[in-house]
Amino acid sequence: MARLLAKLYDRAKYGDSSPDYALLTQHSRDVVVACDALAIAAGRNALLNAGIDMETFERFRLTLRTNGWIQDLGKASSHFQKMVTTEPQIKQLVRHETISGILIWLEPRLRKWLSSLPEMTLIAAAWGAVGHHRKFDEQTTSTNVLPLTVQVAHPDYCINPF
Repeated sequence: MARLLAKLYDRAKYGDSSPDYALLTQHSRDVVVACDALAIAAGRNALLNAGIDMETFERFRLTLRTNGWIQDLGKASSHFQKMVTTEPQIKQLVRHETISGILIWLEPRLRKWLSSLPEMTLIAAAWGAVGHHRKFDEQTTSTNVLPLTVQVAHPDYCINPF
């Protein structure tokens, strides 16, 4: 079974042996590490500048890490996988960030996985994940495309970070 990818990689250099950084699982881990580093480096100043109590820092940090984990869940979609493997020109029915938001509310295993989080943490993380590319505007149009499936049963899907 092919590995789930999070991004394109140089096939001339790596062939069909996907480098770790391009794999969905490793990319998701890398995003979480970046979110945590961002929280540590700038989180307290961001909260201070926003007039938010410093006692919320750990919740803020958890929210950023959660956002990082859920941002790219939708990349397990058949359209995204085709885009990063065999059909870079494909039109996606729904962008990956939107699928990520839908999945964390409707996929029972993900709901269970996230059930230990405070509701406000999950809501804030979901909004951040759904909007992390901000590619929706008045230019967004509907197009006929191939059916879409999301590979939530794939072994690469959703490594539990909690």
